[in-house]
Amino acid sequence: MPALPPRGPLMFIIFGVKSVKKPVKGGLVLSRFCPRCRRIVEMREFRSKRYFTLYFLPVFPLGRKGETVLVCPICDAAFLPH
Repeated sequence: MPALPPRGPLMFIIFGVKSVKKPVKGGLVLSRFCPRCRRIVEMREFRSKRYFTLYFLPVFPLGRKGETVLVCPICDAAFLPH
């Protein structure tokens, strides 16, 4: 069996997409039932934007607009407002 040539260091790149939520100043606060944690909570309005990530760090936003979501303060689930 022939010997294999020595290899150099292996490199890999981890990339993906992540949603980042930021609270809306003066945004909505609504009492709603959260289906995830099954409680009535005061959900707050957040702006959610998708980012390209490199090694789990957000690098740049994908798209110009984010979407408005209501976030449960207990389980951090996000829901579109009706």
